[in-house]
Amino acid sequence: MNKIKPIAYIALVLTLSAGFMACSQALGPEEGSITLQLPGSAGGRAFTEAEKNSFTYRVTFTGPGNRVVNISASAGKTVTAGALAAGRWTVEVRALNDDNVPVAYGSDTVTVASGNSRAVVTMGEVIFNMSQLLTAIAGAEDGDTLVIGDDIEITVPVEILKHISLSSTGNHSLYRGSSNQKEFFTVNGKSLTLSAEGRNSLTLDGKNQTADSPLIVVNTGAALILSTGAVLQNNVINTSGGLPGGAVYSKDGDVTVSGGVIRYNKDVVTGSGGGMYLVRSNFTMTGGAVYSNTAVAGGGAGNGGGISIDNLGLSGLDAARTVTISGGSVYGNTAGTDGGGIYIFNSYRAVDTVVFSGGSVYGNIAKTGSGGGINSVNSADFTMTGGAVYQNKGKTGAGVSFSVGSLAMTGGHICGNILIGGGTQGGGLYIDTSTISGLGAKNAEIKGNSPPNVHKDVSVSGSLAGIAVGGEGGENDICSMGY
Repeated sequence: MNKIKPIAYIALVLTLSAGFMACSQALGPEEGSITLQLPGSAGGRAFTEAEKNSFTYRVTFTGPGNRVVNISASAGKTVTAGALAAGRWTVEVRALNDDNVPVAYGSDTVTVASGNSRAVVTMGEVIFNMSQLLTAIAGAEDGDTLVIGDDIEITVPVEILKHISLSSTGNHSLYRGSSNQKEFFTVNGKSLTLSAEGRNSLTLDGKNQTADSPLIVVNTGAALILSTGAVLQNNVINTSGGLPGGAVYSKDGDVTVSGGVIRYNKDVVTGSGGGMYLVRSNFTMTGGAVYSNTAVAGGGAGNGGGISIDNLGLSGLDAARTVTISGGSVYGNTAGTDGGGIYIFNSYRAVDTVVFSGGSVYGNIAKTGSGGGINSVNSADFTMTGGAVYQNKGKTGAGVSFSVGSLAMTGGHICGNILIGGGTQGGGLYIDTSTISGLGAKNAEIKGNSPPNVHKDVSVSGSLAGIAVGGEGGENDICSMGY
């Protein structure tokens, strides 16, 4: 349950017994009711008592099949939604002023099932301007969710020193002010989660203005979580003196993408990570999309069009970092040199772990180098158990380029990738100075790529036996189905 900066508490009582409610219709065995008592007022420093008592409450129930039930009532009233299908329901409560503008918001989820359940929604004041945002962040406690209710110009960098979430009740943006070339948020030692309620979006927008830093900086021991509805876009690093990474820079932190979008960002100064640049950091992607980002610096060089992960600075005494991709998409990104979609540069001393078990990497370009889809270099245990890498372009290893480490492919699909720039090595997979493990693969195929499908250097030990390379075969033959 989300903990929102408290103003008032609303107890939501879920009842499945038809006899409990003053409800004129009989409920079937797969139906239930939700009833809640609205507070007598909504608190908040910005409102007078008269204003609080004049609020109208809009309650929205969203459940299975995207069924939506809306009920409006005044302060202190009891509202009931009946004949609700069994399953998970989201309950949103908005306090509206006389202009029908939400000034307080809260939400929670309840499950309609046999028996009775109880949920509590904590309402918080909606933030409409930069001054309110600074005040709310300064006064936040660990676990608070701050709700954005309008487009807000970010005029100065904001430091995050608590575990907080930013959410949105509409399609709102936090956008770069003309005088602010720095990051929007710096997360120090804690965590920042970005999301939006329902089908809405919370957008951090660089507006394609002059900038020397990404939208978000994650420092040592801190974490960034991008969830459904979060959008990081239009940030162009075109001035030196700041940090690399079009939208996100992380050093010794953790970045998780479980939803949301990172798009239209560029690093044209360092050419490192058009969408994100992560240094000695852990990265997890379970959903969302990273697309149409560019890492091309002056002279045309650049690595990691979508995501660049640089763990070179680790020593043998440091804990290895992990890169885990189980969902989401990385597509349509461009790197001047290597790693059109994802570039992973590991330490020779600490062996990092890379696991690709789901999701897709497609339509990316490494203009003059290796790994149109994915390029992994130096001391990694790279395991591919699922997912698809397809229709990428690069001069070497158009799909995946892997060197110096251990590679196991027990699933997944590398299909339809194209060698460019006169390249002749590994339309699907290029591998050198490595060990291949994980024999007896099932549902793994490398097909339909520019010939040869696989280039295995003489320095490589192990076999690709069990992987359907070229021709037909493979458990599901996904490559032959096309995309």
